[in-house]
Amino acid sequence: MPAEGEILPDDNPFILWSSGTIEKTCDQINLKMQLINLETGSILETQQGIPLHPNLEENIGVMIQVTNNNSGTTTEYFENCQPSIQIIGQDGQQLATHDNFECAANDLTLAHKPQESATYQYKFNLPNEPTSWNLNYHHIYSLEQNAAFTERKSCDISYPLNVGI
Repeated sequence: MPAEGEILPDDNPFILWSSGTIEKTCDQINLKMQLINLETGSILETQQGIPLHPNLEENIGVMIQVTNNNSGTTTEYFENCQPSIQIIGQDGQQLATHDNFECAANDLTLAHKPQESATYQYKFNLPNEPTSWNLNYHHIYSLEQNAAFTERKSCDISYPLNVGI
């Protein structure tokens, strides 16, 4: 038993350090990823840290913004009604995301008009341990409406999640 006021090592949360905003553009579709402090709702800036408190169901969030900079409408696909996000650890382990994703059919399609943005927020629980993760987003889209499966394109973006002291 620890003495009164003594803190056990497991009680000290490690810190997730932000890389700020990560952006990538494919076919004039801009993807932007930012980490969110779920307690405050604020976006984490570059080199800003957030403690990963153990035993929370969700301790970090990511905001993904998709902007269509084309002159025509684009279509975004969520195949098999699944969000296209993965969190992969340095040893290959995969973490679950906590999202409420519902579809009426097998695939969900969203049309984005020119200059229109869509914003998605996903929540997850990073373990309170010093390690590195990659948050990967696989954006599936087409420049034409109702494109066949083989005509769809993809754009991948990755956000490094570095946990330390």
